Amino acid sequence: MYIIEEDSSDGSEEEYEEEILEHGVISSDSDNDSDSDSDSDSDSDSDSDDDVVIEFDEFSDDEDDEIAIERIYNEDVHHLESDKTHGKCYIGLCKYMPNPNLFLMLNTISSRAYFRHNGVHVLKYLYYYGSVRLQCPKIEIMKLEILDDGTYSVVLKTHWIRLIQRHWRRIFAKRQAILNARKKINNIRTREITGKFPYGLNVLPNLIGILRYYSN
Repeated sequence: MYIIEEDSSDGSEEEYEEEILEHGVISSDSDNDSDSDSDSDSDSDSDSDDDVVIEFDEFSDDEDDEIAIERIYNEDVHHLESDKTHGKCYIGLCKYMPNPNLFLMLNTISSRAYFRHNGVHVLKYLYYYGSVRLQCPKIEIMKLEILDDGTYSVVLKTHWIRLIQRHWRRIFAKRQAILNARKKINNIRTREITGKFPYGLNVLPNLIGILRYYSN
């Protein structure tokens, strides 16, 4: 799990990790994902369908948008203007530069501000206060690597968060099914007699090993 850089000392790193896992930086997958879609090929094929992408029009913002964007700026200006730390992960925008073949960090927002505001407003804030205007900006989790010349190069980490979210939703559904089955009278009676639930109901699946498909 990756730790997002946070300016404030309030709140533990574990809380931010849990928020990233639960809410995500990108939009959730469709609730109709097939359970059979459990290998790496199917996950990677559908990545591009999950992202929230907005094509910006300079004149598309209404007054509420402008107020919200200004509010985010006022709350997060310290993070915006602060020097970023090599090796830390940030939420923000980046742009691929074919020469010299790297992703360039454009703008970031603190995790506290990200979770406090509407996702569209956050995206517009990052867009308007970024160093480069993107046609279709998309929020990413990025690990910062400051090059020798001071360039803010990043490595994208959003892909792995997306995979964890997808697999966890399937595991959570299986856990709920097992817990519901344990409540049935015949299964409770079996446990009273044998000390165990019927086969298949004794172990709850968890997060351990959910990314084993990607180990090779």
